[in-house]
Amino acid sequence: MNNSKYIGFLDESGDHSLESIDKDFPVFVLALVIVERKDYVNTIIPAMGKLKVKYWNHEGINLHSSDIRKSRGDFKILFDTSIRSCFYSESNDIMTELPYKVIISAIKKDTYKLKYGERPQNPYTVALIFALMMTYEFLDYMGENTLPCIAEARGKNEDHDLERAFYKIL
Repeated sequence: MNNSKYIGFLDESGDHSLESIDKDFPVFVLALVIVERKDYVNTIIPAMGKLKVKYWNHEGINLHSSDIRKSRGDFKILFDTSIRSCFYSESNDIMTELPYKVIISAIKKDTYKLKYGERPQNPYTVALIFALMMTYEFLDYMGENTLPCIAEARGKNEDHDLERAFYKIL
């Protein structure tokens, strides 16, 4: 049994590829959210569950930012501007009030590629190194030495690449 006081959740935004860089979103962002177990169970899960039940009548919805922004799939209800306004307001309030720490690593891919040439290190690996260094500092400061992490699934190949990068960094 893991005795860590904390749990980590790892997710990214944007594409880490340097081959085709989206001019509208030329960044890769890796975020690690760290929460105390007791806060996760007693505060975060109930708050998010309440929000989900209010808008979808169940808790089985995954809150993906791109689907929310584009009102896709289960988020078609957000085409209604009054529902969208209320949902955004309530989501923002919840995220402001919930107890958590966030470590964010962002790479502006076009600048990164220019600076490091044609064969720079994979942006996902660079972002993960930074996130793990900051996590180490946080855990050390808090007197902890382990952090179970849950990484958002991205696809079989991408997940394998992440696992390989993670063990190489360790």
